Amino acid sequence: MADLGRTRRVAAILGAMAVAAAGLATLASPAATAAPVATESRPVAPVPIVLGPAPAQPTLVPAVPAPATGGIHAASTASTFVVTYDAGFNANPQAKAAFQFAVDQWSNLVSSSVPITIDASFTTLGSGVLGSAGPGNAFRNFPGAPQADTWYPSALANALNGSDLDPTRFDIVAQFSSSFPSFYFGTDGNTAGKVDFASVVLHELGHGLGFLGIMNVNSGVGTCCEGSGSPFAYDRFTTSNGTPLLSFPDNSVALGNALQGATVRFTGTQATAVNGGVAPRLYAPNSWQSGSSYSHLDENTFPAGNPNSLMTPAIGANEVIHSPGNITLGIFADTGWTVSGLPTVSVGSARVVEGKTGGRVARFNVSLSNPVPWAVSAHYTTISASATSPQDYSGKSGTVTIPANATATSVAINVRGDSIVEGTQKFSVRLSAPVGAVIGRSTGTGTISDDDPGSGLQIAMSNGSIEEGNSGNRTLKLSVTMSSISNHAVSVNFITGDGTAVAGADYTANLGTVVIPAGAAYGTINVTILPDTTPEANETLTVTISGNSRGTITKSVGVATINDDD
Repeated sequence: MADLGRTRRVAAILGAMAVAAAGLATLASPAATAAPVATESRPVAPVPIVLGPAPAQPTLVPAVPAPATGGIHAASTASTFVVTYDAGFNANPQAKAAFQFAVDQWSNLVSSSVPITIDASFTTLGSGVLGSAGPGNAFRNFPGAPQADTWYPSALANALNGSDLDPTRFDIVAQFSSSFPSFYFGTDGNTAGKVDFASVVLHELGHGLGFLGIMNVNSGVGTCCEGSGSPFAYDRFTTSNGTPLLSFPDNSVALGNALQGATVRFTGTQATAVNGGVAPRLYAPNSWQSGSSYSHLDENTFPAGNPNSLMTPAIGANEVIHSPGNITLGIFADTGWTVSGLPTVSVGSARVVEGKTGGRVARFNVSLSNPVPWAVSAHYTTISASATSPQDYSGKSGTVTIPANATATSVAINVRGDSIVEGTQKFSVRLSAPVGAVIGRSTGTGTISDDDPGSGLQIAMSNGSIEEGNSGNRTLKLSVTMSSISNHAVSVNFITGDGTAVAGADYTANLGTVVIPAGAAYGTINVTILPDTTPEANETLTVTISGNSRGTITKSVGVATINDDD
């Protein structure tokens, strides 16, 4: 991280933030943009965190350990944050160190190849407001945007685009109260009755990275898109009593009612998965609270000490939260971020020797990236490939569960033995619909190795010949033969090729697939021969086969001879 010379190019944003810190009513109106035609930008007002009551007992949510650098669950997630500190921070080294601590947590959890720039101010804010931050800008319809006509905060938009969409602006603009007398600037969690400053910064940087929506209520009327016609990415996942908020009319009382006092939830797949399969509840009190409602998790559902309490609207003394929590990371993943720190459930591959009679078991390991204090489950199902159910294995589906504080279990699939000569066969097990974690590796491959004598079919292309004829097309039939009969259909691709015979003059070119049915010994490829009355030498063409997974092609090219009869 670096201290850069302070820029004045964000004066307009800072002015908007000063107003928002005192009132925080609505997001700013869309601004004109000098961006390319397909990409549009707009300023974004910040979201505050306010002083709340202290918990009955001190609470601590510890920082997430840095991601692993090797092994099956290694994380490649990392970002570079570049912070420009104002004179207020530079005059308070302890505050600056706590800010850097919060930055370091986020740098291990969100992934961007584009440096994330922050304008950090330590200044006077409105009464009760501890901090306030938001994206320096938002973009829509840029290259790499997951959804059209959707606003993405600049740090995320840059990450998705792969380059800085507006280098003249900071990605996050953040202010913190220099007049609040009871901040604790250490990072050890021993706050001694004060408000943990690092927790406040971690919270506000979360808003700057995109934990916010564009919904608002004014005099009972709910608004969504402020005339831009586009929601934020966050808004696309929110519901009220199960109804998508974007389905309510904009500028309507119905939307206002939906945003106040109802069950407002974030329904993204990954946030729901890490919340035990239940869409997490957002803060939506009966009376709209500008700057707090909607763009936070619910305070009562995630109280002090809850692992997901960072992004609630208030923080009290002795409440230390040094981790965003899995729900916040899930929300970020749903809105487009690549994140680390979420528990991921993955399925491995399995290999088993088929056997000649009875059955054997292929065990697919299902693993969790890190232990969590709740049970993690996922739906699984088998999928046939060259191995099919029920001939080769017993197809199966169900739910696999990893108990609380454990990291692994397995799915057992029965494999059927036989004495039929056949090649190696494969099927897979696929995970979906996780609860308590997100899907890492979704599919494991099951390999059934054949152990019969001379294992593996031998497939060969035959030769053939035919009299040319003087009139009327003739059909030359060539055989694809097998060394033994299979209980599966066997297919190979084929294509004809010129020798001394020329396609279009002596025969009709052909390509395709020949299928030898289960129980049959051979298949047939037809080649149309074109007659003529010209005396000439015998001519040849080739037929080449390829692409079989059930056996070995021992002779891939057959020669067809056209015998001249003129």
